[in-house]
Amino acid sequence: MQQTWHAGDALLRASAGAATRMNTELTGLFIEDINLLNLAGMPFASEVCFPSATRREMDVSRLENSLRALAGEAQRALEAIARRTDLRSSFRVARGHLLAELLAAASATDVVVAGALSRISPLPELSVVCLAGVSRARIAALIEELAPWVRGRITIVVLETALDTARSWETEFRELLGSGTLQHRVRVLAPRNQQDLERQLRHPAGQAA
Repeated sequence: MQQTWHAGDALLRASAGAATRMNTELTGLFIEDINLLNLAGMPFASEVCFPSATRREMDVSRLENSLRALAGEAQRALEAIARRTDLRSSFRVARGHLLAELLAAASATDVVVAGALSRISPLPELSVVCLAGVSRARIAALIEELAPWVRGRITIVVLETALDTARSWETEFRELLGSGTLQHRVRVLAPRNQQDLERQLRHPAGQAA
């Protein structure tokens, strides 16, 4: 099971707990979004600094340094929790398009768990990314493991599949998850392209995708 790091450790703890109970390896995946790096190289690109709210021009080298620092923080956090839980773990950094990297990760392992920036527990929302050939029952079991860590919607992003397949997945998941409240917190999406995937992953829970 792979987990994408977004500067918060609540998602990491949730993924580690699920990996422990499912007896699987936990791999941290830090994706350096090439679109963001390309944007930083544009002459008109600027950023708003926090907490000063001052604006400055974006700089590729400064962004790369920030990404390296975040990746290092993520790797240290993953290694620390792996030692505490006696988990097999690994960590890697990939630079590229989000869809391509998630597709490669999902092809190499069963599932990728991705979440938003948060140190808050429970998490506001969570995404699970997988290929259409992965066992629905295994994904349902994973969602049940992760659900206590999430107060909002859990989104299953199925790659390389049609919208009709995603709808059948959603129906089957609701049956697998039973009659409790969890089944109403799960939605299944099938992104058409890179932009669609980014929009779906970053869309606020509870609103139409």
